[in-house]
Amino acid sequence: MSRAAYYWDRASLGHDTGDFIEGIPRAERLRPDRRAGAVPGLDHRSLRPHGAEERVLRVHAKTHVERVRRACDRGPSLVDNPDTPVGGPGSFAAALAAVDAALTAADAVMAGEADNAFCAVRPPGHHALPDYSMGFCLFATISILARYLQKEHGLRRLAKSGGMVMG
Repeated sequence: MSRAAYYWDRASLGHDTGDFIEGIPRAERLRPDRRAGAVPGLDHRSLRPHGAEERVLRVHAKTHVERVRRACDRGPSLVDNPDTPVGGPGSFAAALAAVDAALTAADAVMAGEADNAFCAVRPPGHHALPDYSMGFCLFATISILARYLQKEHGLRRLAKSGGMVMG
């Protein structure tokens, strides 16, 4: 059986988009206390800070990051596009925690501490462009992860498939 690491952070609950299609009631079900016994071998682990905002700026334009921050500071609204809601300041913190989760998971797999990892995070991070949020995604967490794997772990070739980065 593989050693699967599970990453979740309470900050995800701060991305409260109300009744929007991917809103908070669906996020609640990702809490580790609700999942831990459901999947044999699932090991809940804590996130490690990686300077997420600095990592975001390696992929996204500073103007984009500031636009997302202002939208979150305003409270419930949309950013860039009608399918990308924010719930308030908690949405910005949740997006940064999602980046930390992805990078922490990568470190664990690369160090051989886990065979694979699952990050139960919100907002997701596979549709955003360098200067535009879309598809529920404020930041391109997958692209941030790919850059991190290249720079910090020396991987040269990566493939992205269905929200997953493989090296």
